[in-house]
Amino acid sequence: PDQENGKSEQIYSLACDENLGFGVFFMENFGTGQSIVTNLPDISKKWEEGFKITACAARGSTFYIVMTKDTDEYKGKQTWFTCNSWQGARDKIQKNYKEKGVITGICYSTGLGQYFVVMTETPQGQTYKWFDDTTARKNWVEVKFEEGFHPTIIFKDPTDLKFLVVMTTDSNRSGYEYRINCKVT
Repeated sequence: PDQENGKSEQIYSLACDENLGFGVFFMENFGTGQSIVTNLPDISKKWEEGFKITACAARGSTFYIVMTKDTDEYKGKQTWFTCNSWQGARDKIQKNYKEKGVITGICYSTGLGQYFVVMTETPQGQTYKWFDDTTARKNWVEVKFEEGFHPTIIFKDPTDLKFLVVMTTDSNRSGYEYRINCKVT
C-alpha cells in the first residue's frame, strides 16, 4: 500500500466516464494490499492470494477491477460475471441473491457491450430497483431508508440512461446524501 504521512491509503471507490476519465475515492486503512486487475482470468489468482473485489469500472474495452486484501467489509465468498444484456445480468443476480449474495459492484464496458457484476456473500439485507423517473427514485430511496436500508450503489446504465439504485442494510451508517447528474468543476 502507498504511504503518505505514515498512513496507508487504498482505493475505496472507482468510477469512470468515457469522456472525462476516472474518479477515485481513497480511504485510509482499507485493507493491507491492493491490485488493479484488467485481465479477468487473473481475478481467480488474486482470490487465491486472499484478495477480494472491492471496486470496478470500465473504460472502452477494458474492465478495471480493484482487488483489496484483508478488508472487514468483504469477508464472504464472491462471484463475478459478465453479461451482454441487462436481462442476463438480472437473471444471474437473482440466482446469486438466493445464495445470500448481494451486489457489491457493477459497471458497463461500452467497448465490449458487457456488464460486469460482483456479488458478495454477506448477512446484510439488500434491495435494488431500476428507475427512469427522478421523483419515483427519490421516493423509493426515502421509503427504503426508513426501513433500514442505505444507498450503496447508484449506477447510470449507458445503454438506456436508467439508474440502478442498490440499497443495503448496515447498522453503522447514519445517513446519506446523493446527487444525480451533478457537474464537478
